[in-house]
Amino acid sequence: TCTDGIQNGDETGVDCGGSCPPCGGGCEENGATLTIVLDNYPEETRWEVRDAGNTVVAAGGTYGSQPDGSTVVENLCLTDGCYDFIIYDAYGDGICCAYGNGSYSLTDDSSGSALASGGSFGASETTNFCVGGATGPSCSDGIQNGDETGVDCGGSCPPCGGGCTYGTIDFNNFEGGWGIWNDGGSDCARVSGSIYASSGSYSIRLRDNTSSSVMTTDNLNLASYSEVTINFSYYPVSMETNEDFWLQASTNGGASYSTLVSWASGTDFNNNQRYNESIVITGTFTSTTRFRFRCDASGNSDYVYIDDVEILGCTNGARQAGADIVVTDKEEENTRQQDQVSPESPASYLKLFPNPVREELNLVFHHQQTGQVQLIVTNLAGQQVYRQSFTAEAGRQEAAVDVSQMAPGVYAIHLLADGQALTKKFVVTR
Repeated sequence: TCTDGIQNGDETGVDCGGSCPPCGGGCEENGATLTIVLDNYPEETRWEVRDAGNTVVAAGGTYGSQPDGSTVVENLCLTDGCYDFIIYDAYGDGICCAYGNGSYSLTDDSSGSALASGGSFGASETTNFCVGGATGPSCSDGIQNGDETGVDCGGSCPPCGGGCTYGTIDFNNFEGGWGIWNDGGSDCARVSGSIYASSGSYSIRLRDNTSSSVMTTDNLNLASYSEVTINFSYYPVSMETNEDFWLQASTNGGASYSTLVSWASGTDFNNNQRYNESIVITGTFTSTTRFRFRCDASGNSDYVYIDDVEILGCTNGARQAGADIVVTDKEEENTRQQDQVSPESPASYLKLFPNPVREELNLVFHHQQTGQVQLIVTNLAGQQVYRQSFTAEAGRQEAAVDVSQMAPGVYAIHLLADGQALTKKFVVTR
């Protein structure tokens, strides 16, 4: 509308121009021109400008009524200050170069200088800019911006309390006993057998699907941690198709649990093979956090052997934002809350290792049909830092991403295929 305080529709200024009242002879503040060359799917592209308070002051798109590959010109009028220009692509592949040669540029009308430009990105790209003599992101403005990894710290600013520092909370190969882990009962046992152990001779055997088919940690004081990574090895035996086991978490001392990840026979693993997993968990942890592995099989002859369980924690002076670990109802515990994929998704899972990583991140995924696949890595600000496209055959696939030039921190990797997406987080350390 012409009274919503936002430049939108066909307005040439905020609530003026186009079908609204004239803008009084043009922009009396800071004029800027946005030029977008659309790709072959203009109905996927939209943009917005947000001020320092995260309020949208200008927006446009999508452009489904425009021809493929056409050019759109938008005129903006902005008061003195710093802004974020954000461009979005609904499919997650940007506007260049898989399906057309799209691009965008935002130019300062007074100086002709480029404020933002690009075209090759993922689901979105954000560029901070300033007009009217305002200064850009600083290390003392109380906002996480620029290349900061926390509020006024990280990137080109001082480290965030030494940066996101990973440390070992616990490691157990069960050679000397249970450690912080607890025996669930008759369907859980510490057993000897080198074929089942990842290292040494001992591992933890879970079977069946009873209340005792669990191995559970003591209460862990993780209140100071912003992220936890659990690495472990497992060896399944005689697990029937779709029988699975879960990794669960509790933040209330075991009163209730949330299922974080599940692994199912025939989908995520085959029997009599060793697998190594690395699970990154972000959220709000407590002083009474517990983790547990739970078997969900059908009898006493269905086994999964767990070994070499390592729990790592990341502490940071500026805690990274993350969703709380949500506690599910008992009947919902069988739902995968991480790596959840719809039945029609062409990629049925995505595994990452090692995680944390220093040099090369390895990926394993299952592709249900031959087709184009894109791997996109973004930082916590949503900025694309890596992109790779290739054709993947149907079945199990492997890929690798060189992270040796990425700054230490938390990243997200997005696997895109046939309009579906899987996203997982990983940590780069040095």
